[in-house]
Amino acid sequence: MKCILVLMYRFPHTNISDRKHILQTVRSTLDWCKGNPNLYSQCRISTLVRSAIISTKALRDEITIATELTVLAHHLLDVFFASQSTIVHPVEVLLRLAYEQIFARLITEWNDERSFELLLFVLYNLLKRDIHIHLKLDIVRILADAVGGGTRRLVRLLCVGRHLRDGVLLHKVKTVLTLVLAHSLFRYEPITRARSFKSFLTLVEKMVNDVDLAMLANAKFLCLSIPRARLNLEGICFVFVLRHLDLLAGFSGGSLELDYLYNLIASVNIIYYKRWKIPRFLVKHFIDGLSRFSHTETFERSVTEPRQKLHAILSGAAEHFYGRNKTQTMFGRLPVTVNRLQWLQQQPDDFGSQLIFRQQLAMLQERSIWSGDETRTGLLYSTFTTETLVRILATEKATATARLNASVLLSKRNLAGRQLHVVVKQIVYCAQGQHTTPERWTNWVRAVYGTAPRLDKVTRRRLLSGLSTIEQSACSKEERLLLVDIRARLLVAMIPDR
Repeated sequence: MKCILVLMYRFPHTNISDRKHILQTVRSTLDWCKGNPNLYSQCRISTLVRSAIISTKALRDEITIATELTVLAHHLLDVFFASQSTIVHPVEVLLRLAYEQIFARLITEWNDERSFELLLFVLYNLLKRDIHIHLKLDIVRILADAVGGGTRRLVRLLCVGRHLRDGVLLHKVKTVLTLVLAHSLFRYEPITRARSFKSFLTLVEKMVNDVDLAMLANAKFLCLSIPRARLNLEGICFVFVLRHLDLLAGFSGGSLELDYLYNLIASVNIIYYKRWKIPRFLVKHFIDGLSRFSHTETFERSVTEPRQKLHAILSGAAEHFYGRNKTQTMFGRLPVTVNRLQWLQQQPDDFGSQLIFRQQLAMLQERSIWSGDETRTGLLYSTFTTETLVRILATEKATATARLNASVLLSKRNLAGRQLHVVVKQIVYCAQGQHTTPERWTNWVRAVYGTAPRLDKVTRRRLLSGLSTIEQSACSKEERLLLVDIRARLLVAMIPDR
């Protein structure tokens, strides 16, 4: 059957009725894969799907092509993505290709009402499905890339003035935008349960429903272009979210950053003078934006008394998290940046040492650094204090990666006083402990590596004594090399100068 269908698709069928029957047969063929997933590769079903996509080029009407490809895409989603799976199915490539062709047809006719409605239907059907968020957003990104890239350009595509004047279309646009923004923002929330997403969706929906899209579109989504009489918190937040999602997605450049900065400045001033408060689900994103740009000369020149204004518009946010013991989840899955750490350290009264420490811990847990990684090591070296690094090395909450990174950074410092005492004490304790893992003492030994030549005689002898009790037969090659190296440094330091 598959071979017959492939052959049929190679003929230039243009009769819609015939193509509809063929597509129904394709659906029946795809259904075989539900019962036996191995059939997809065994019967080379991908050839059939690819033939179905390519055959649409025989049609002349763009909307007809998009409609047929939409039906095919829905068949693929129904059959291969009926349940969420961690395994990436090979049909994803063809699914993305189908959506790419759909969007390519529809954006050329975006002023046409039928084409626009079909585009909204395609997006709504995709975003409402119970499939992985990453797949939904990857497909939405295909559409965004087709119009220049980024959430802001995507929203501008959907906010066409003539369509927004139609009440039904306006409602559909807001529904689609709510789903797009909710999925995009939910990736950075700490909880991933479906029930939590529904609650989160309600918050985003309220924001979008209170936004005048036509007015924002006329203002080109610029805060300073919004008429003063029509300003509201939801509109300011909506404009901020569009830019911040692009920033998180990696869009950069002088003009983009300048545009972000000026809108951030406008947002801070407007929200402060209107005595508004940032919605709690956007607090972490607002802080992230401030941490990136509030130190710039333009921001400091344009925002008078920034500390007072930021404290006012963010007041209650930190207390909300602390009051419920959520310091660990305040920033959710938002990537930790050096800028944010430094910014938080400048506002200790507002956010507290516990939150700052957890952010520091999260940063060191991201990926391993090595002594040869001078750029990243230098950046982290200037961010973390010796006391913080020793604390991370000692805490049970730190992962192996965090401890490794802390020890690498400490190896470049000259330890003294209490920190040196703690490190040496831990080395001696780990060396004597029978149940201590090599990873534990290795990190402590690495931490004192840079200080070894400058230790006093008593500490040096104590450290050598502790290291001599470590059983090398149970050590890896790297651990033995570290032991030999630090012992050599200690012994060389004991040679008196002539």
